[in-house]
Amino acid sequence: MNDGVIKKCPVCGSTTRIGKILYGLPDGSEELMRRCGNEEVYLGGCMILPGYPKFHCFECDSNIGKSPILLTKSGGEDYRRITTAIRFREEGRPTLVLEKKDGKTVLEVWTRSEAEQDSDQAGQDSGEAVLTIDEVLRSLNQTTQDPRESLSYTREMTEEEWKELLDKLYTELYLHEWRVIFLKSRFPEGKRWELETGFTKDRRLKRVGVGIFPPYWEELLDVLKPYYGEAGLS
Repeated sequence: MNDGVIKKCPVCGSTTRIGKILYGLPDGSEELMRRCGNEEVYLGGCMILPGYPKFHCFECDSNIGKSPILLTKSGGEDYRRITTAIRFREEGRPTLVLEKKDGKTVLEVWTRSEAEQDSDQAGQDSGEAVLTIDEVLRSLNQTTQDPRESLSYTREMTEEEWKELLDKLYTELYLHEWRVIFLKSRFPEGKRWELETGFTKDRRLKRVGVGIFPPYWEELLDVLKPYYGEAGLS
């Protein structure tokens, strides 16, 4: 992780009001007070925990830039070591699955026929496919493969490739700091997307959204784009 700078807040997307967190007993100097007033630094206290944040966003008042550490009762676990699957689905785009299984790491792309896609679009145009926030929230607890999709491309990934992917997701896109739900209203409109992460011990975390996207959304698409490209898909 680059400790010197963070491009934007992974919570609100601010690119300007971000300062470094200073830990320890402040010296109370005029220079320190000036830097605090100018939002150059933020006083983080004397206690430093595993995965401690390195920056503070003054726009949304969030401590950010944390090391990718999941804190549990038994200690800290590095997300890059415990992640076993990445499943990405966006409306109008094939489903991408990168997963460790049967002792291998595999890349899979699942697609639907043009006829089924046209049928969905017709339903949306006629107003039959209106989502409610309750339906979106229920999907947080569901992990199901769309029965209308079929496997159109697969290959085995190298361990180096898998590690490089996780490094990008957690140290450049700060995936572990993203919110879980991205919704604006009770009847959200726009493209629906899901990003599910699987972990060891059968743990998982799903992020969902309709019409709005995380601050690092474009960067995520750039990371995933080559996998679609090799499958002959945009």
